[in-house]
Amino acid sequence: MKNLSCNIHPTIVSNILDHFLRRPEDQSTVIGTLLGSVDGTKVDIQTSFSCPLSLSQDGRIVTDTEFTERMLKFHRKVNPKEGLIGFYKTGSALDESTLNLYQYYLQ
Repeated sequence: MKNLSCNIHPTIVSNILDHFLRRPEDQSTVIGTLLGSVDGTKVDIQTSFSCPLSLSQDGRIVTDTEFTERMLKFHRKVNPKEGLIGFYKTGSALDESTLNLYQYYLQ
């Protein structure tokens, strides 16, 4: 069994908090993308960016995947050493929309 370590750049936490505090009043959650590098068993999360979302009429989260793809391409041009690590989502529920996000970022 390998020991996995994760280093999160200090600005990531403040970026997520800022994103959450600036969300629209009718929005209870925010999502974003995490970028960084993996070297063996060490994960470095170095950058993040927020992703716009909206809620469907039945309350499901709808993300702007085109925006996310454009931002990923931009970040790869600026810093090719940083790759897609995953995503963040605020809130306390692990629901179907969280699983859909997971599936999207898995691709």
